[in-house]
Amino acid sequence: MKICLLLLAFVVAVAIGQEPQSLGLSFAGDDIERLVKQLQAGLAPKTEFETTAEYGARRNLLKKDGTTIVVVPDVAIPASSFTYDADSQVMTYNIFFKEARPPQRTAIPVIRIRRSHRQYEGSNAYGAKAIISSSIYDQFNVAPVTAVPHSVLIPLPIAVAKDTKSFLRVALECSVAGGPIETDVEGFKPTVSDPVEIYINHFSLPVSVRKFVVFDNRTGNVLYTWSPDSSSDSLDQKKITQAVFPLELQISGSGMVDVSVDDGPPTMKFASATSPASSVRAKHKIYLKITSSQSGLTFVVNGHRLIPAWSYTNFHQIGSMAFFERADFTITDTMLSFPTQGSLHKIGESIQDWTSLLQLDLKAICKENKPACKNLQNIEHKGNGTFWTTDNIGRATQWVFAGGKITAIKTQ
Repeated sequence: MKICLLLLAFVVAVAIGQEPQSLGLSFAGDDIERLVKQLQAGLAPKTEFETTAEYGARRNLLKKDGTTIVVVPDVAIPASSFTYDADSQVMTYNIFFKEARPPQRTAIPVIRIRRSHRQYEGSNAYGAKAIISSSIYDQFNVAPVTAVPHSVLIPLPIAVAKDTKSFLRVALECSVAGGPIETDVEGFKPTVSDPVEIYINHFSLPVSVRKFVVFDNRTGNVLYTWSPDSSSDSLDQKKITQAVFPLELQISGSGMVDVSVDDGPPTMKFASATSPASSVRAKHKIYLKITSSQSGLTFVVNGHRLIPAWSYTNFHQIGSMAFFERADFTITDTMLSFPTQGSLHKIGESIQDWTSLLQLDLKAICKENKPACKNLQNIEHKGNGTFWTTDNIGRATQWVFAGGKITAIKTQ
């Protein structure tokens, strides 16, 4: 039974290793609903009226691993979106993911079909009544089994972007990964103030996303293609990303922090020891705010460890416990051009010159930080040891001494 219904022009172009210049008029991709139903039918258990040969033939339909399908997410449902930046002349395709409860995967919505609709009178516990509009939908998604970025950057001249933005669509070329269809039910209960009831039956097809094809829905003309499996495509995306968003912050460890990008709204970021680092990119500025202990969080800006010089509000300390209402720190692109402490010094520099250039006040250090005081005194006396300092933007530098001179400088 044939389950791949690609348009001939696209199949020929892919088969000969070329990028298609056009997907044709009214390109809609493959019928994901039909494919999902075929796979579900193959998964059904053997019935008493089915021969073993018939059951085996039906099960063979499931052996479609690697089958190529092309889907075009519908813009009528909560969908991915396009945003344009005229300064860089780059269109960003922001990919929308449906969150899923483990062990299910996050998924990209493709199409939502309303199966039923009715209206009825409902009331709450206080007797207030409203006419409820109730709908049931089936939604078909693709669930990537390999990593997919949350955005794709598309270089487009201003004139082209202005003309095409409202008509841009993305075709996802995928390989069926095999395994069962992942199902889930999502519901939204009505209230008197919002008398809408929605239930969505989700069907997610496990796939490997091989290619993003950005095209003009009016003509089918292809404007950009990008493949996660292509090293050259990934390098191009990295270069575009670094040019448009020169600030990259990675948050790891354990804890939570509010993050605002380029004066945008704050977003809560969570970090845990079992999850990969969260990545945030910005053009000019990243604002951080915490309302609890920051000791479990690790920040890395453009590959360098950052120890923020927090500005505390209502800070007080009881014993070893620190309490505060909030702490703020802003990372800006101008920090990238600031010299590090290490760049002002050189290997072989004496301890005396080092303390003089850094303007270290041993008496003040001994008054505020006993362990640091003792460590510094030992280094001055023995000529050997390791010492850490932090500059005015929170960057930490490790100084290694031997024989009364600097032997290594490492800035994080």
